[in-house]
Amino acid sequence: MPSFKSLLEYFPQLESIYPEKVIQWLKGQGSGQILENEMGNRILYPQTIPLSERELFLEMAILREALKVQPSKYYNRNLNRLFIDVDFLERFPDASSLVQAFVDALQPVGLVSLILRSENVGSKSVGTLLRPRILKPEGKVTLWVGNQKYDIEIGSFITIPSSLNHLTIKFDSPVAKILDHHKLVAEVSGGRLGVVVDTRGKEVEV
Repeated sequence: MPSFKSLLEYFPQLESIYPEKVIQWLKGQGSGQILENEMGNRILYPQTIPLSERELFLEMAILREALKVQPSKYYNRNLNRLFIDVDFLERFPDASSLVQAFVDALQPVGLVSLILRSENVGSKSVGTLLRPRILKPEGKVTLWVGNQKYDIEIGSFITIPSSLNHLTIKFDSPVAKILDHHKLVAEVSGGRLGVVVDTRGKEVEV
């Protein structure tokens, strides 16, 4: 079975996480006692890579709560940068779901640079997160990424692929603001994680 650097090495306080907090992310995935036992096994044997969809779901829930323990290590609010260790992308192959877990845990806002961090090659910008302030529960955000137009409904979380290192985006919405503007043109970074747009609005509650 494949083995990678464990979550415990990134989060030494992993064992202090309350099981009930993790379980709240797993509604509909089974009974509380069964999930708590499975969570205990994931923490006891953290080097084991999650292989099934259920194991991935559980470990992603653990990751959300673990990120809350050391938020400043992964999100710099002053620079608006979200740091994702490259090992996480190897452990969780669905990059969009991984970014969503970071967003749910750390609640970044505005235009946020997505930075891939590696012990071997350092840090590199690999995408951009747009997380506008939502003013009304219904409506849409219109976003131009380069020459491509996207109409994004409020309540969405999407990833727009873009391999370009630098690109222009145009934001327009009567029901949302980005950097306190209904309309905005900005230069952002693309890359491995693309342009991620989160129009779900208020802090995710579980």
